Amino acid sequence: MTPRFLNCLPLLGVLLLAACGPASRTDALLNDVESYINDAPDSARAVLQALDTTELVTRRLRARYSLLRTMAQAKCYDDITVPGLLDDAVWFEKHGTPDERMNLWSYRGRILARHGNLNEAAVAFSRAEAYADQVRDQHALGLLYIAIQDVYGRSHNRAKEQEYSEKAIELFKRTNDTLTGPSLGMLAKVYSEQHKWALADSVYREALPYFEVIPALAPDYLSDYATMKMLQPERD
Repeated sequence: MTPRFLNCLPLLGVLLLAACGPASRTDALLNDVESYINDAPDSARAVLQALDTTELVTRRLRARYSLLRTMAQAKCYDDITVPGLLDDAVWFEKHGTPDERMNLWSYRGRILARHGNLNEAAVAFSRAEAYADQVRDQHALGLLYIAIQDVYGRSHNRAKEQEYSEKAIELFKRTNDTLTGPSLGMLAKVYSEQHKWALADSVYREALPYFEVIPALAPDYLSDYATMKMLQPERD
């Protein structure tokens, strides 16, 4: 292709998109939101809130919008227990990809957990985990492991809490995910609560370089580490 033709490609893409019907335009917009929802959830939330929902003209579009809206709000620490927020995503139970099905059950589990329904949340998370070997989005799978870890922690099942914390860390390390540090911090707290002081100290030390990259999270991490050092019988 000539350089002149290449320079026209962005404009051509815009014209083609404009020529498409509402369903194609909305599908393209949701694809775009999905591409940056992990890195810029506030931007994703703003775009989804501004979307004209009358353009959600198919069951699949309504399901995608419902799931992405729930994901964006969760990533922005907004309330995801709003009635009806995830309802349209139920379509994915029978028609979704493995990633869509996993996320549907994962976020359904989080909603149940926030309502205090831990047993029902555990069932939802189990259904989500059934797709672990099929999904492409490893970040979402790691978030599922963290959610399962939290439910086990609230149920005082320390062995399972530790197991899923370690699963999340292994995955995040393998994919070089920015959540490696926070996940290590959570595992260190699990060890501390079990009075496994040497293990807790070792994991806290391992996590420290990660929090230098994410300084906003450092104060909480350092506070937890200092508390652990005060609680352990033999302080360094």
